[in-house]
Amino acid sequence: MILALGYEVCDTVATEAAAVAGARSCAAVLMDYRLAGGGSGLVAARKIRESQDIPIVFCTASAGDPGLADKMRAVPHTALIAKPVSQVKLQEALAQVFPAR
Repeated sequence: MILALGYEVCDTVATEAAAVAGARSCAAVLMDYRLAGGGSGLVAARKIRESQDIPIVFCTASAGDPGLADKMRAVPHTALIAKPVSQVKLQEALAQVFPAR
């Protein structure tokens, strides 16, 4: 789906540590809230923000939890879309974090 929108995939990871490390070589991050090994996408996003300001799009089934959704939206330069992700929702979220594209 991301390829159909004209973007490249630079890495695919499953854990919090791998997400933080992998983000160093990417222009943006698509992040789930729940990561493998009990990791948190929210924690990973905050760690990524400590070293760089790249767009993060949370794609999560947890978007309906208002408290959690507010915490994800509080991370600067992010967008949030609920699963299941459609191409239209993904395109809108990417346009939100990449307004000039």
